[in-house]
Amino acid sequence: YEHAYDAGCGCFYNEREVDKIDKQRIWWVQAEAVVGFCNAWQRAPEHEEYMHAVEAIWNYILTKQVDARSGEWFESVKEDGSVDVNQGLVHAWKCPYHNGRMCIEMVRRLTEEQHKILWQKLRSTKRFRSKTGISTVDMTAPYFKNDGYANGVNWTAFEYFLWKTALDDAMFTDAWNIAYPALELWQKECETFYGCFEHFVIRSGRGNGWPHFSSFSTPYCCYFHAFYTPGRVTTGFDTLILANKLTPSGGMVTLQNTGTKGGLFGLLLSLEAGEYSFFFNGKRVKANRKLDCLWEIALPQGSKGVLKVVK
Repeated sequence: YEHAYDAGCGCFYNEREVDKIDKQRIWWVQAEAVVGFCNAWQRAPEHEEYMHAVEAIWNYILTKQVDARSGEWFESVKEDGSVDVNQGLVHAWKCPYHNGRMCIEMVRRLTEEQHKILWQKLRSTKRFRSKTGISTVDMTAPYFKNDGYANGVNWTAFEYFLWKTALDDAMFTDAWNIAYPALELWQKECETFYGCFEHFVIRSGRGNGWPHFSSFSTPYCCYFHAFYTPGRVTTGFDTLILANKLTPSGGMVTLQNTGTKGGLFGLLLSLEAGEYSFFFNGKRVKANRKLDCLWEIALPQGSKGVLKVVK
């Protein structure tokens, strides 16, 4: 805050090497600064200057960093506010990693209306919901291409973050519509190619990029185990598993949820086939049977206690 944040323009410098400061406004630096200052403010609310920085940087992004013609972010803005019109808006090293993560991080901390609008767009088959999954780029944007490394594809890791975020708010339908089609896509690709790629091309429905890239194929393992491995409990980002004594036929899970919106958070429980009763802190709770082996449970955000499963 003291050395890299420019309160005058409401932006964040790129980097400092000894006494030399690079004052370019790089897109991912602005995105991560928003999340970082918001984290700092939530930990120390008495430092209102951190939230003022969040608001100022977001305003800078909207007025300077975003290309008004397309809606995509400029990779770099010069100190005087000008941009190189020839710079690429999307390329192999400029994907929605940082600005996408910022939006996912921030939307759950902001208004319910903004949260609703985001998910409406993600569900739209015109904008983001493609035949291979959620597109990394809005399909109505003028710069959208139906093929490419970072454009015209859906990335497994990107979808995984959305899946976990949906579970944070007990949005089971959205979570299912991300994970189950992804598993079907993975199965089809493996039957054809005997392997998995890091992303899938919307136009062809086939894998692309680097094969057998574990960090990008791991989400498929997470989806599979969440649905089909009895004795597995799966949560969103905001739920801590303090003790897990769940077995394929029941047991107990001690958990704590850190959500603050006053809504519900979701749990997925994979159990062997059978009939079960579910109790949270001694009180019976409802559970939806999604598959023979998969149950969905919604509990109040911010709660802590023991979930007991009895066959």
